[in-house]
Amino acid sequence: ANVINMSLAGIVSNCTTGDPALNSILSRAANDDILVVAATGNSGSSANYYPACSPHVMGVGSVDSSGSRSSYSNYGSQNVDIVAYVGDGSPSTSYSWQRVYYCGISCSSSITNFTSFANWSGSGTSFASPQVVGLAAIIYSIDPTLTKAEVVSYLENNADDTVGPSIGSDTETGAGAIDFEASFNAAASDNTTPSIAIVEPNGSGDNADETFLVTWTDSDIDNDAEVNLYWDNDTNFAIG
Repeated sequence: ANVINMSLAGIVSNCTTGDPALNSILSRAANDDILVVAATGNSGSSANYYPACSPHVMGVGSVDSSGSRSSYSNYGSQNVDIVAYVGDGSPSTSYSWQRVYYCGISCSSSITNFTSFANWSGSGTSFASPQVVGLAAIIYSIDPTLTKAEVVSYLENNADDTVGPSIGSDTETGAGAIDFEASFNAAASDNTTPSIAIVEPNGSGDNADETFLVTWTDSDIDNDAEVNLYWDNDTNFAIG
């Protein structure tokens, strides 16, 4: 996996250690360059909430349609790195709506078919972090060779930082609200096929008995464009 969602949160005294068993897994994910995303929690608190506050995790809070922090969304620089639009939960029109299987709070263990899907509303940062994971997955699909740091950069650098109490990064909304279109376009534009212009040899008076130093210019933003040289079928040297 390139990216993992964790819609759970619990208060801790130390964000670095948190839960020892879970922290071990998070450390391993970090070493494997896996992006772990977690909801900040729904207590409207600035206390340490784990795993969002872990240095190995991207913490995701919630904002409403006006760009203000959802009243329940936990905040604080240690908790929130970025936010997504979910709503405040009141009135019901500000809920997040999804097509889900829902059996209420007292789900019966005898229910096995899980085929009764319906549009269901809900609020909470648990609905925010999957949005970030979905966008990260889209970015990875554009270029699977991207590192976690590069994907995080696309998410944060293209977020709407006008949300929250101030323009720019703040302790309530982090880098801002994710912007699917801006992040996608940025990743896609960086992954376009580069153009290459051969500078030398230029074909004027060149022949197969000469030795050439091949130079070129390119438009590749990743700086990894290459020129492949090969012999064609009639033994004339060709550039491909």
